[in-house]
Amino acid sequence: MHSMIHGVIDRGEGRADLSVPQGCPLCGGSLDLRVTPTSAFTYCASCRWISRSVVAVRSGTVEVGHPPGGVA
Repeated sequence: MHSMIHGVIDRGEGRADLSVPQGCPLCGGSLDLRVTPTSAFTYCASCRWISRSVVAVRSGTVEVGHPPGGVA
């Protein structure tokens, strides 16, 4: 899925707050993403899903991954 990402980058704070429309892998709602130099978190207000994410910037794209929280 490809979505347009909207957001604000605060270079002074070393933080980026982004929003990915229809980016929630659970419900398809808007996914809010906060990226700092040491971590990345996502939150969906529609279904209240929270994830510690993995973010990679490659060739002009931003890839957001959600590793599993545990093994069953």
